[in-house]
Amino acid sequence: MNSKNSERGFVLMVVYIVAALVSVFSIAFFARHHVNMQSAERYQNRIRAFNAAEAGIDAALHELTVASRQAETAAAAYTSPETVLTQSAFHYTISPVQGQPLRRRIDARGCSPSCTSTSRGYQDADITVYCQIASAAVSSNLFSYGVYTTGNMILDKFRFDSYNSTSAYGGSNISDAGAIATNSATVNGSAMVSENGNPVTGITQTNSTITGTTGKLPSGWTLAAPPSIAELPEPPTELGSYRGGTLPAGTYHATEIKISGQGSIVATGAVKIYVDGGVNITGQGTTVAGDKPGNLQIYVTGTESCKITANGSFYGALYAPNSDVTFHTSSSGKGGNLFGAVVAKTFSTSGGSKGYPTVHFDLALKEDTVPVETNTTVSVTAWQEMDSLAWS
Repeated sequence: MNSKNSERGFVLMVVYIVAALVSVFSIAFFARHHVNMQSAERYQNRIRAFNAAEAGIDAALHELTVASRQAETAAAAYTSPETVLTQSAFHYTISPVQGQPLRRRIDARGCSPSCTSTSRGYQDADITVYCQIASAAVSSNLFSYGVYTTGNMILDKFRFDSYNSTSAYGGSNISDAGAIATNSATVNGSAMVSENGNPVTGITQTNSTITGTTGKLPSGWTLAAPPSIAELPEPPTELGSYRGGTLPAGTYHATEIKISGQGSIVATGAVKIYVDGGVNITGQGTTVAGDKPGNLQIYVTGTESCKITANGSFYGALYAPNSDVTFHTSSSGKGGNLFGAVVAKTFSTSGGSKGYPTVHFDLALKEDTVPVETNTTVSVTAWQEMDSLAWS
């Protein structure tokens, strides 16, 4: 009996030992598997963080293609807000390089799964890039000329002068400092002309007077464009088919503008209107805050024609580079005064014995209009991933 009891104790001991060994190996196996899973997760996050950092570099290079960001980063460092992607995020800093005004340093950090360092499997990657701006971007105003056309300009019984809306129009505040620019023109009126073709063959005068000079547009000058609706920081207020009325300061979108009868546009602040269709203003004209034409800017995005034949004066700036624009006095001889500027595909005028269509170019538009950015080239001269050997 004692021998059998001893054997039972031995077997029980062996069972305990085997169970203990299996438990240890199981725990070790699961622990190793857990470590491998964590390592794989960190590796994946590291790759995502690196890609996010590269996205930050690309975003910074894009920022540096416009004049405002170049100017902003010329004197002090600029740090972007955090951009969140699907499983990663990035932010970057653009810094000036002392003594090299067209050179910038970009430090981008990518993080995954987020930029919260306590998040599971957190990884980050840092990339530093030096880049060279090919040439400083030039900001261009929308309305550099009183009338600018990409095609023909026919001016019949037309008058042109310029003034600055910082003071009331009249007296000493009437000058010949403005200009009309076009690819080809027939001028039957009083105007100053500057154009980018041959002024000898491109300008035909019949019973007209040009008090300024004729010549070419400045070298490298191109027609600027306003931001598209998609580029606006906030969607514009919808007007539908706009028939006139009072508009407070803001940006608007209309399918068309049709002002007639006793209708008019009254801008009580700085108003910008994007128009898909045509513009037909035959009512009482426009009224703008402070009589400053820059407080009403109409951007025609399509190709439909535009017409201004108001009984009252038109104060505003019309940007319609793909539209045929006509400007006439009313049948009663009223109106016929456009204070501001026009950009058109073609521009034509006509008047009668009772009045002459006259453009009074507001020189303040060359200064007050928000500059429109033109892109320039930025090239990478040095690239380095920081701490690339410290991968977890």
